[in-house]
Amino acid sequence: METVKQRRSLVEETYDILVDAICTGEIRPGERLNQDDIASRLNVSRQPVNSAISILKANGLVEDTGRRSVIVTPFDRHLFRAIYDFRVVIEPFAVRQAGKTLTPADRVMADAFLRAADDARRDGSLSRLVQADMKFHEMIYGWSRNPVIET
Repeated sequence: METVKQRRSLVEETYDILVDAICTGEIRPGERLNQDDIASRLNVSRQPVNSAISILKANGLVEDTGRRSVIVTPFDRHLFRAIYDFRVVIEPFAVRQAGKTLTPADRVMADAFLRAADDARRDGSLSRLVQADMKFHEMIYGWSRNPVIET
């Protein structure tokens, strides 16, 4: 007998679709996101689109224009360099902190994230690879049990 799998929320599905569209270039850097258009295309209300866009903003994939709209953030090599510089400093500390409290369940979670990343790499799915990377790093930050690192 199979176990019941937790269903994903409309916000999560909308977010994943938008990340995929950004990563594949379907929605290009600098392009404006129209909530009504996205909601119509995805056959959802504006609420999950609005929530998904808020998550995209928090993750730096879209930015406000100042005119009540958002655009896909133009890719900036300096930003990516800054992200990796941050990771080089923070992640070893987070891992040392995590080592003090890791559980067998945490290991299972890590294995699942690594398998997802490997599957995405094999499939050539850039969007899934980006998502797996983000979730993996969020997991490490969460393991640190340090609220400053987690945010």
